[in-house]
Amino acid sequence: MDQQAFKKMVLLFDITYHLAKHELPFSYFPALANLEKRHGVNLGTTYLNPVQAHMFTEFLAEDIRQEIDYTVRKSRYISILIDGSTDRSSLEQELMYIKYLDLDDGIPRTRFFGIHDVENATADGVLQAVDSIFNQHTHPDWKNNLVAFCADGASVNFGCRGGVVTKLQNEMPWVVGIHCIAHRLELAAKDAFKDTFFTKEIDSFLSTYAAFYRKSPKRVRELHDMADLLNEQILRPTRADGTRWVEHRRRALKALDRNYVAVTAHLVELGSEQRADVKKEDAAKARGMLKKMSTQTFIYHMALYMDILEELSQVSLVFQIEDSSLAEVVEVLGTTVKVVQDMCNKDGPHLHSVKRKCLDDGSYRGHSLTGFTAGHAEFDASRPACLEPLIRCLEERFSSFKDSRIFEAVTSLNPTTWPEDLKDLDDKVDDGVRVLIDHFETPLVAHGCDPAAVMAEWIRLKKVLQMYFKPGMSWKNLWGTLFRRRQNDFPNFFHVMEIVQVLPFATAIVERGFSLMNRIKTDWRVRLHTTTLDDLMAISLEGPAEETYTTDSAVTRWFKAGKTTRRPWVEPYGPRPADATHATESDHSDDSESGPSQD
Repeated sequence: MDQQAFKKMVLLFDITYHLAKHELPFSYFPALANLEKRHGVNLGTTYLNPVQAHMFTEFLAEDIRQEIDYTVRKSRYISILIDGSTDRSSLEQELMYIKYLDLDDGIPRTRFFGIHDVENATADGVLQAVDSIFNQHTHPDWKNNLVAFCADGASVNFGCRGGVVTKLQNEMPWVVGIHCIAHRLELAAKDAFKDTFFTKEIDSFLSTYAAFYRKSPKRVRELHDMADLLNEQILRPTRADGTRWVEHRRRALKALDRNYVAVTAHLVELGSEQRADVKKEDAAKARGMLKKMSTQTFIYHMALYMDILEELSQVSLVFQIEDSSLAEVVEVLGTTVKVVQDMCNKDGPHLHSVKRKCLDDGSYRGHSLTGFTAGHAEFDASRPACLEPLIRCLEERFSSFKDSRIFEAVTSLNPTTWPEDLKDLDDKVDDGVRVLIDHFETPLVAHGCDPAAVMAEWIRLKKVLQMYFKPGMSWKNLWGTLFRRRQNDFPNFFHVMEIVQVLPFATAIVERGFSLMNRIKTDWRVRLHTTTLDDLMAISLEGPAEETYTTDSAVTRWFKAGKTTRRPWVEPYGPRPADATHATESDHSDDSESGPSQD
């Protein structure tokens, strides 16, 4: 391929990369190509159809996968993060990420590895999907490198008899099954709030309130007009059950609190029966909603609920951070339990503000409350009954982090738990290293580690740690620095640290991958094949920024992969202009301007 043709193909691959990176359909490809031609770019007349854009995507994705495969194959130990969901075409999809240690810089990385449809959502079906994804990446011996499996708490993953983890451990006893901490938090909150005032009254009210306004543009417009009249800023009414994360519930409650003045005023107007354009059933519904919002019990519980959700939301966001260490998880969780315990006797910021705004005349933010009683003794006495189930559920859901010897050993190696003077480092860390050696002895030996030498190297390493350690130093900074500078001095010990650093504790990144899947495979693109969806997701998630990525290698691979010699400057079959000087046949029929769109 001559230089001019190569340059043309690079431009076409650049346009395709732009489409994939921005989650746009292939049908946009001809329009973008024609726009470039209007700008004076010579793109010729071939390969300007959606069919070719689909083909180019395959080579671009393969180019990105080769870089991932190269770094993963160099790693000795890997972990899997996986979750299942149904796409727009009602296909059950398993989305998989992989966590490994980059041996070039000593930093653990989590990368998108693939998506695969499953015939049935059983443990065997999931394992078959995992095996297929690894085979696609030409990594058939992945079981020799696997040390951990992280997923949500579904029985298909953690069933004690036939779950994925159980089947993996039957074959590889050293594999650690990790239930995602972010999902644990959601389950703890769900269990704690079940059949309480928070769910039966407040959450159900949020759903009714959101539906009341979102199904009627007229009411929304009137609510905005009422807010302008009262000089109030309002937020969009939102349901409490929009996503699985607790942050969504907090935002819904925050919107109701922000809109309280405007909503109560609007509901008073709708329920007054003085407007002929309001149906009787709508007026009755408005009066029912107003009655609930006007009780002191509802206002106080809503404020307490906001304080609880504010704390849980902060914890949830920490748990969703990709490189959160186990020590940070334990520390944040312990702090949260103490804060919730304090709420049994002390007012949180929202509850304190509400009590201050509830005047002695029985009004709250200018609206009269029903059933108002001066003082808060009765409500304060009921608070422990509301909060104790949450404390109990948090402790139960995260009990494995305290009971597991593996997790305790991992936590002991986190520098944030160490004293300022490493001479005071206790034997707990030594015991943790021994636990890890015993548990992972099989994969350690298989990858050239001498378990007997690990403890000796650790004792020597402690003598030089002071040179690198600073109080409060993060996990990633300390061990990444030591890995880069002293790996050759302590090769056996860093086998253990490589395993420790690739243990995943949350699958929030997989949930974000499903969000991308739904943005790519919309209702208008339900015919996208899973392999094409995999290619598009690989480019969007793992592809470099457009400004730094060059498509030269993808173009070269495309040119060499043709069944026949590719001829980019040969015009498609058809009439020629009078001054045509090019050849008169194309390399194959797929290069024609016609063809069905892949979207």
